[in-house]
Amino acid sequence: MCTAPGTTNSRITTLQSGTTIIISETRNGWYHISANSISGWVSADYVRIL
Repeated sequence: MCTAPGTTNSRITTLQSGTTIIISETRNGWYHISANSISGWVSADYVRIL
């Protein structure tokens, strides 16, 4: 999870596979998410929507 959408931004944390997230915004292939009381951006390539 990053501070802003893009590959050059600082990583906030890494989420474990299977973590439930809430998507609040999408932007150019990136999701702004919340999980475990942390929010940030993650590439849509790493999110599986069930």
